[in-house]
Amino acid sequence: MKAQEIFEQAMDLCALRGSDGDGEPMFPGDLQDLSVRAVGILNVLMGELHSLEERLTGKERPYSRIYGLEETVDLCEGICRCVLPYRLAAMLIAEEDGELYRVLLHHADEAAKGLLSHGIARRHNILEVYG
Repeated sequence: MKAQEIFEQAMDLCALRGSDGDGEPMFPGDLQDLSVRAVGILNVLMGELHSLEERLTGKERPYSRIYGLEETVDLCEGICRCVLPYRLAAMLIAEEDGELYRVLLHHADEAAKGLLSHGIARRHNILEVYG
């Protein structure tokens, strides 16, 4: 999923996106700083959600990062659609609206728990440390 799509969903969650007369999505002009901040925040969130990604896919993989909103976020579809938009929206709105921040974060946590309940278990040997 493209980072731009995640950003647009986050803006929808914060009620910061409207539409023009033709039904095309439109952002207020002062959102330029949010889109710039979104790239860095998405990179931090991708790092935070890395272990959830490995748990869901059952595969170890290197950390990934993006350098612009036009790039693809290399995490599973469930994380990109259900967790990242809520977490990004929460981080972007945190200073302006503390109550909305908490609501968005709660939704993100619940979505992550829901995804985790369907994760792939991984077996590994246990190291015996006594005798």
